[in-house]
This record gives sequence, C-alpha cells and structure tokens, in this order.
Amino acid sequence: LFPDEAGFDKVWLKGDKNNGILAQGKVVSSGDTFTLDGTQNVGIKNSATGTTSTDDKFEVNGDNSKNIGFYQTGASASGAFTHSTFDIAKNIAYDGVRDESDGILATGGDITTAYHYVSSTHHGDTTFNIWGYGNNGIRFQGGTGSSIDATFNVHGTYNNGLLLNDSNSNAKVLNSTFDLDGTYGNGFHLKDDDGTSTITASGFTVNGSNNNGVFINSGKTLAKIAKSTFDIDSSSSNYNNGIFLEDGATITSIEGDTLGTADSNWLYTSNSSFDVNNAGVGILAGNGSGAQATVNVKKTVIDVNDTNGKTTSGSGTGTGVYLYNGNVTLGDAVQIKGNGSDILAVINQNPTTTA
Repeated sequence: LFPDEAGFDKVWLKGDKNNGILAQGKVVSSGDTFTLDGTQNVGIKNSATGTTSTDDKFEVNGDNSKNIGFYQTGASASGAFTHSTFDIAKNIAYDGVRDESDGILATGGDITTAYHYVSSTHHGDTTFNIWGYGNNGIRFQGGTGSSIDATFNVHGTYNNGLLLNDSNSNAKVLNSTFDLDGTYGNGFHLKDDDGTSTITASGFTVNGSNNNGVFINSGKTLAKIAKSTFDIDSSSSNYNNGIFLEDGATITSIEGDTLGTADSNWLYTSNSSFDVNNAGVGILAGNGSGAQATVNVKKTVIDVNDTNGKTTSGSGTGTGVYLYNGNVTLGDAVQIKGNGSDILAVINQNPTTTA
C-alpha cells in the first residue's frame, strides 16, 4: 500500500491468494487504485455493512488468473460503488482457457452502483470494461443487487456484463448501458436467480458476433424489462440477438410506458424498442425441442427496416421476432415496422404466437 503523486493510495498485488484490503469493518475507499496480478487475488474482500468505493480503479489483470476486484461475503454485508472503474483482463488475448475473473463477485449481502455527479467534468457511472475469455463485470453467486446503475463494455469472448448464478440472487438494473462488440458475450446473463430480477430504462447496443443483450437460461424467469432499448447489429452483420431465451425460459413482461410521439426513425423513446439491423434478431425464443420459451410483449416497437431478412438469394437472417420454440404474446400497442423487403417474424419449429 503506497500513495501516488496525488496522495491517493495504490494497492498492487502479485503472487497468489492475497487480499489488498480485508474489510471486516466498514471501509471507505476513494480515489484509490487496486492492481491485481498473479492468481486468485482480491482487491477488497468485504464482509462488513456500509463499505463504499468512490472514484476507485480496479485493474483486474492476469491470464487464467481468477482475480476479483471486489469480493463480498456474508448475508448482512453491503458494498456501494459510485464512479469507480473496473478493467478486467485488459489486453489478454483468447487462448482457449477461461480467465474466470470478476470485477465484483458477491456470494452474500447487497451490491449497489450509482450514477455520480460532482461537476460537468467529474461525473458518470461505475464502469466495467471486460476483455479476455470467460470473465464477468458483476457476478452474483449469492446476494442481491438492489440497484445496479452502471456501464458495461463487453469485449473479448464468452464474457458477461452482469451474471446472475444463484437461486437466491436477484438484481434490479436501471438506467444502465450495455455495449457489446466481442464474440459469444452477454450483457445481462440470467443463469439462475429467484425469479424477481428486472431491467428498467436501460440500453443495449449489440454488435460483434453471436452476442446477446439479454440471455436467459433454460427454465429461468426474468420478471420484467421496462422502457429499455435494444440496438442490434447497427455496425456489424454477425447474427446478434437483442434477447435470447433458451427452451423453457420466460420473460413475464417486456413493456413500455406510453406510445408518446415517434422520432424520425419511428421509434418511441418512452416505449421499449428494438432497432434491428442487418443479420440481427430482436427476440429469439427457444433453441431446441423442449418446453417452449415464453415472452409477453406490450407497448413495444420493433423496427426491422434495416435488416437483411428478405434477399434475392434467400440467405438473409435478420428479423424482429424469431420463434424457434417459443410462445410469444404480442399485446397492447406492439408495433413491428419494415420497409416491404423485411421479414417481421420467423416461425421455425413448432412454436405458437398470439397477438
């Protein structure tokens, strides 16, 4: 632990299985830098109530390292973040072996991240920049995220912005931004939770290749997506999805607030919306022949004007809703828009849709 030129502390960990700070009582960290090299090292290990991080930087380095920026344990623990930055596996190239590092890992307690404004030159979200292979911005292996307002930039391969992976966990995501440009990544990955997680007023920009804004594993339920936007394949053409539900997965409701007034692109900003381009898919429901994926949609606009769904060669793939094995209910004030050369919805294998 040593101060930098500005007087803030720097923690640099090498070797194996070390903690920069072991927080068994409340810790207030501000403007500090945690650099994690080696393997299985932790910047802050927290089991206390009221620990905070403001304007900190966590450099979670190492190839195949299993390092963790902030690791929280204990049912009563809490960690709150404002305007801190997590750089995970930066400049680590794909080598076929998972790095398995996390910006934040919670096995108990509650995690919150909040927008921070000090001045016109000092403001913004807590940000997670994720590279490498098999890494996560935030992973809930227990505990909750009662308010997640953050920015997730998902690069690399098989990475997640936010991963829920415990039947007792849930997250309330609001005003967050997910930007994907890697391969086989997910912005919000619901692998397991208690069925009460929600996404509100958040934006997903999905480029790269074989990425998903929201991915829900088989048999799991996302309670709601409200007033959120999905921009798919606007700068790529590589089979990305706004939302992908495996067989038996459910989204109880995708919904907006009110139709309001359309902008120049025919999108209603107070609604949930999907702007689908090139080979992208807005909602992909189901992936096999098991129980059908289920989605209920209302007050939502799906714009497929710039997809390549209908081509002279018949090889286009872009569409608004792709029913591979799903039951999608299109309810009140759902609009799907194309230009006459687009495919608004695809029915591939034994699904059912109701409008």
